[in-house]
Amino acid sequence: NCEEAIEKTILKYGKLDVLINNAGGNDFLDVDNTTPQQFRVSLERNLVHYYSMSHYAWPYLKKTRGNIVFIGSKVALAGEGKTTAYAAAKAGCIGLTRELATKSASEDLGIRVNCVLPGDVDTPRYEAFIKRTYPDPIEGRKIQGLRIPFEKRPTKPEELAYATVFLASNKLSGHTTGQLFSPDGG
Repeated sequence: NCEEAIEKTILKYGKLDVLINNAGGNDFLDVDNTTPQQFRVSLERNLVHYYSMSHYAWPYLKKTRGNIVFIGSKVALAGEGKTTAYAAAKAGCIGLTRELATKSASEDLGIRVNCVLPGDVDTPRYEAFIKRTYPDPIEGRKIQGLRIPFEKRPTKPEELAYATVFLASNKLSGHTTGQLFSPDGG
């Protein structure tokens, strides 16, 4: 599917300027209750397809001196204590970011590679987590907000989108590569 997605993009547009790897989700698979097979499935769901998309896009990005933006997670840096597989996969995003940025720079390919590391983002999945975790969702949002220093709230989806657009833009961040960017409220 990854190869086909890239091929269809090239057929339609003739080139590839930006690859944004943003698929997956926290599956809350913890070391206490997750088999090695389930762990591997989580890596497929949250990391391997990022590599696959990058692999198939790489030759086209070399031609355009394009860029890649990985959407990782703050969990990769801070942990959560209850999401071992997801944390490992998102740490892999950081490794891919730094490795591909270094490769591009050392080979003068001109491909910029960066990673956005959001924390809590106010999405339907976040709302479902609040409802699942707290008997009173309003109180749950307040409790979760205490973990977020700036404004005591989750990041808005558009704030995450703006950060991603910034990193994808050669005009706005043309000399930025190998960086980890955390629009997470601190």
